[in-house]
Amino acid sequence: MTHELMIGNWVTYKGEIFYVSKVGESELEISNNDFWLVIYPYEFKDLSPIPITPEWLEKLGFEKFLGLDTIYKCGDVRVSYYFSKSVLKVSYKYSTIPDIAYIHQIQNLITILNGKR
Repeated sequence: MTHELMIGNWVTYKGEIFYVSKVGESELEISNNDFWLVIYPYEFKDLSPIPITPEWLEKLGFEKFLGLDTIYKCGDVRVSYYFSKSVLKVSYKYSTIPDIAYIHQIQNLITILNGKR
């Protein structure tokens, strides 16, 4: 997971939710509303990805598409949420992207495809 992290990604560290505020070669800086931490060197045994949920999709700016509970849209990115697997099938224009299971993955994809988080 560490090579996938970008500034602004949401992760869990020791059971609490943080966002990544800096990614360095040998350190990672994470923050929440109360404080920030520097993890040095890269020891990520306590760092976990956040599974995708409908609530997280809405926090990231996705809206229900056509009033359906399983399809969300953010810019040109449309995703189908599979409740039984907690994964997304992502459609972008005329392409489909393999299943995505974690918040930081969809954040990175949005950044690449739409140019924003």
